[in-house]
Amino acid sequence: MKKLITAFLLQCLLLSVMTNVFAAETPTYYENFDNSEISSKMSLKNDNCYESSFIGGLAGKSAEDKSLGFARKTNSSDKSIYTQIYLSTYIKYIKYELNFFTSSEAFSNIMFQTAKGGTPCSPAIYFKDSGDSQYCLINRNEWNKITYVITLDETGVDKTNQGVSCTIDLFVNGKQVCQNIAYTLFKDSKTSSTVPIRFVIAGIGKSEEDTVLPELQTYIDDVDICRYSTYPGIKEMPKLISNSSADVTDREYAIYENAAVNDIKCPDGCEITVFDNSNYDNVLSEDAILSENNFIALKDANNQISYYIVKKKAQNQAEITSTSDGMTATANLKNASLLLAGYTESGDLACVALSSGTGRVSADIKGSFYLVKAFIIDSMNSLKPLAAAEKYTFKPTVACWGDSLTEGDGSSDFRKGGTHAYPGVLKTLTGLEVYNMGSSGETAMSIAARQGAINVLLEKDITIPADCTEVEIEFKGYNDDGSYAGVVTPRNSANWNPCVINGIEGTLTFSVNTDVNPRVLNWAKFTRNKPGEAVAVSKGTQLIMPDNARIAENADINVIFIGTNGVWNADNEGGDEYADDLVILINKMIAKTKNPDKYIVIGLTTGDRSRWTKTDAALKAAYGKNLILPKERLATEQVLTDNNITPTEQDKTDLSEGKVPTSLRRASNDVHFNDIGYAELAKLVYAKMQELGYLYVK
Repeated sequence: MKKLITAFLLQCLLLSVMTNVFAAETPTYYENFDNSEISSKMSLKNDNCYESSFIGGLAGKSAEDKSLGFARKTNSSDKSIYTQIYLSTYIKYIKYELNFFTSSEAFSNIMFQTAKGGTPCSPAIYFKDSGDSQYCLINRNEWNKITYVITLDETGVDKTNQGVSCTIDLFVNGKQVCQNIAYTLFKDSKTSSTVPIRFVIAGIGKSEEDTVLPELQTYIDDVDICRYSTYPGIKEMPKLISNSSADVTDREYAIYENAAVNDIKCPDGCEITVFDNSNYDNVLSEDAILSENNFIALKDANNQISYYIVKKKAQNQAEITSTSDGMTATANLKNASLLLAGYTESGDLACVALSSGTGRVSADIKGSFYLVKAFIIDSMNSLKPLAAAEKYTFKPTVACWGDSLTEGDGSSDFRKGGTHAYPGVLKTLTGLEVYNMGSSGETAMSIAARQGAINVLLEKDITIPADCTEVEIEFKGYNDDGSYAGVVTPRNSANWNPCVINGIEGTLTFSVNTDVNPRVLNWAKFTRNKPGEAVAVSKGTQLIMPDNARIAENADINVIFIGTNGVWNADNEGGDEYADDLVILINKMIAKTKNPDKYIVIGLTTGDRSRWTKTDAALKAAYGKNLILPKERLATEQVLTDNNITPTEQDKTDLSEGKVPTSLRRASNDVHFNDIGYAELAKLVYAKMQELGYLYVK
């Protein structure tokens, strides 16, 4: 069967062929090459570096459906695989579309580049599970639809640099990634009527231990290059259809009773293949009964493939979702009734709806509510509840204040995304917006100052210059009543900037001596961001960190984990002997938050069981049910068992001394956790949030 496939990962279409076709006056141009003809129609780019092959039946395709595979040779000097195609400068719109597949751990990203200098002309797109960025969109081990639309400027070629202005739109699996991004493409020569564009697959490079590049295997199929006189339409990805026995979401096919493969409803012109699992191990027959984690590949007439994982849902289990004008509850009932109720913030019942029957039913209420509850009852006579669900219609935000144990020092992605720091794990567990307000090395006094509980005031008069030159400043911490609080020693400039002094926004730089306790601020300097008039600023003027202040003032829930690096009060004292001062500081931080009644305090985790006895006692007395003492969980053998870790001799020694075992830390002499330790800490915070009723879904 003829398929749309062309120059992805190839050097170029034969230039004479491309030039002649684009010069034609037909309204639309398609490249129609059967996969088996690719090698004879085109030549490889850097074919001494890459290996090519054909494979059928890949990721839901039939065995006869051959896909073109490319792998870089491990002794290659180039980390990327790319194709170069030539496009006419005399057309308005060009759409470049293809299916892309890889499961390789050596894959980094895909992007488009200009051939001149290899300049990116689209964002780099990464695996979806590699981070939280808007550009993490590629599904691993699945076909992904990549669509690239180029709109050429009608003014033509710039005779000076042989450049052609254009705008770029990029779509991944039907989702628009960027729109109207301006770029310039360049011709090969003055006499050429085409511009070359590269489609690049970038791989990771060698590690310090590697002598060769790790293997990078990728595949493409169904490539379609077209030209248009009007903006081309973007095909929607195919979608399964919900029915009485199944609900369909973006990636999930939820069934509520026994269902077979032939019960799956798909749009006209589409076909499905169902596999045992997402490894595509075995294809299920049409009469096979679906089970948990079966994997569905749905292919439409345009060879676009969407994937769904099968999930089995219990009967008589309610789910609550938002609608454009209210809330709805759905459930798969068996001789039962579904009751949906909406409540005001004061707890008053505002609205109620009832549905009864057998099968998939729903109940809807209109309006805005603080809390919505759904009940499944066996009959209207007994009103015996079979199940219940609750959902708050707002999602609270969470701010986690602390030092390196909050920022995540020791985690595998420290300062590279932060998904394994405890706030990052907490975000995954709760689905909430969680702000990591940790700053490595900071004392409790400095954290409180950054949060706004302690006022950071100038110690001398200064003049901020009219231009953007730095001015040396001195500052310390003061309480709201004007009394001296203590030394403030910032550590990470990113957490203290931008900084505002007397209404002028600028950048704060500093140097701190960390070899002594209490720590000493060697020097600090302020540089305004934009020139203006010179301003005289008097002693006692406050330094404001607006980003920190905004989060402190608006976060619905605050988690405070401070004191590991000492308190360092007005008398320059810190440690377990000054636990009362730590409580005073935490109280000031709580008082500065949006909701002083919604907070969690985390006790200290370093040292043996005698390290923080006074601090633990003071925190218990002050915060009661709002306190987490992590070592009650983390300094036990059970936490190792739950993580399938066999205790080492060092772990056994640590536990006997009341320490967090080394298997949860970066090293035996290190206070910082590893990924497992931070995940366990996040679970404790999550459980405490549930216990206190802070989550929008219970």
